[in-house]
Amino acid sequence: MLSSIVVKKKWKLLDSLGKGAFGEIYTAVNIYSGEKVAVKVEGPLNSTSKKRKPLLLMEMDVLKKLQGYPYFCKLEAYGRFTIQSKVNSTYNYIIMQLLGPSLSKLRRKCQRFSIATTALLGKQILRAIEICHDKAGVVHRDIKPGNFCMGITSSGNGPNGTYSRSKCYMIDFGLCRSYRNSEGVLREERKHVGFRGTVAYASINAHEGRDLGRVDDLWSMFYMLVEFVRGDLPWKVKDKEKVAELKKKYTDASLVANLPKPFLDIMNYLYSLHFEDTPNYNYIDKLLDNLFECTGKPKNVPFDWYLFELFYYICIYIYIYIYYYYYYINIFIL
Repeated sequence: MLSSIVVKKKWKLLDSLGKGAFGEIYTAVNIYSGEKVAVKVEGPLNSTSKKRKPLLLMEMDVLKKLQGYPYFCKLEAYGRFTIQSKVNSTYNYIIMQLLGPSLSKLRRKCQRFSIATTALLGKQILRAIEICHDKAGVVHRDIKPGNFCMGITSSGNGPNGTYSRSKCYMIDFGLCRSYRNSEGVLREERKHVGFRGTVAYASINAHEGRDLGRVDDLWSMFYMLVEFVRGDLPWKVKDKEKVAELKKKYTDASLVANLPKPFLDIMNYLYSLHFEDTPNYNYIDKLLDNLFECTGKPKNVPFDWYLFELFYYICIYIYIYIYYYYYYINIFIL
């Protein structure tokens, strides 16, 4: 734990938000302005870790290319810091805009999302993937609900000092890989590549050890959207081989049975794409528009978790009202 450490005499680390393969992420505060940020820390960088490719360096490189584009958090600073002790410990770090809860947490909170929320989120996720592909020139290779977070209101960020709670942000770029060479030419597809991604959302290509292209990010997005609406996926086991078998079993319309037709249309389109193909993002966006139109709701409909929170607070107020109502009846009447 590095809580209370001050990085570069400016950012004081506070609570840990979680751990990952790269290291740990913390909330931190700018000791001069009071602004809260997120800090990813990788290390300590010892002889063993130096043999691994630092994931934070890839993340930093990708985030730098994505600055100024929507759906990507602001990069505040990056570098290394050393903690002086009997054995000095050196860490890589990235300081970036603090975000709200992940879609994974919000989906578990609501159990499942409505078609409207799923379609609206899908449009943002799709555009984030498109920008990642086109502007950074990389395939993300770990698209999942836990790697998308909602924005939170915060002073000093975005237009007029705030950034929207309704905007979805893509995070975690440590597994990204360029699909174009330095001249902008598509790289040749590699053979026998190791598994990359998260088992539940990885494409069949990932399970088969194939090189991952842009279409594979879209397959992961598609599995996300199915899970949002259904509340789960048909493959609940964690064993990678068993999940692969189940995904190959659900290659027909049975995966989207009882779901609106745009789900089947998206799935059929993804099956038509190959490693080297440039996806038609606008076509998928149109299918997500069709999905939203199935609901008949206005485009400014709130996301499900806002309604969930509203219902929760209404229940609390009703409980308090009933409690005090009977409390005063017992005192003054009985």
